[in-house]
Amino acid sequence: LMFEPLISLDNTNKPQGVIAESWYYTQDGTILTVKIKEGLLWHDGSAITANDVAYSINTIINSEDDTVYKKCTDNIRRVSVQDRYTVDIYFAEAFSGNIFSLCFPVISQSYYSSGDKDTVPMGSGPYKFSDFTPAKELVLEACDNSFVQKPSISKVVAKMTTDADTDVYSFSQKITDCVVIDEKDIGKYDFDSDVNKY
Repeated sequence: LMFEPLISLDNTNKPQGVIAESWYYTQDGTILTVKIKEGLLWHDGSAITANDVAYSINTIINSEDDTVYKKCTDNIRRVSVQDRYTVDIYFAEAFSGNIFSLCFPVISQSYYSSGDKDTVPMGSGPYKFSDFTPAKELVLEACDNSFVQKPSISKVVAKMTTDADTDVYSFSQKITDCVVIDEKDIGKYDFDSDVNKY
């Protein structure tokens, strides 16, 4: 919600540029040159550049093995910046799925390399950080200066609970608006016309 990816997949699983404007492979398929869209801004008003993409990839490469996006960089050997809006990504081997590994969030090099910003994150997505209470909730607000369309929901509050039973109880008591549940609990809402199931 806070971070836009380099590319995303459409409803047919075809790669679509988000921060990336275009891309092409070298003849042997091991180097991908990515052109970044010009004019995209971070929430603080600074420009999104190729340095941010390279920094994001290197951050993931150098992260712990159990990091969420670590698998995205398994086949990436290195990354280099050609110019302000062009980056080369070097893959260990040619593979048709390499483009799909670029569905990771891009983060700001200048913001995140200048110190500990984990508790006050800054991104480029439709929502910006508002507040965080450890072990309780995270509050995000719709961002006016995001380059994506402003969402119709102005505030998102993510409640942190201790277990799945608490999640279901919170939803049934209308403390929360949505919940992820399994088959054993979804039947409780079969005849509830106020509940949408996906």
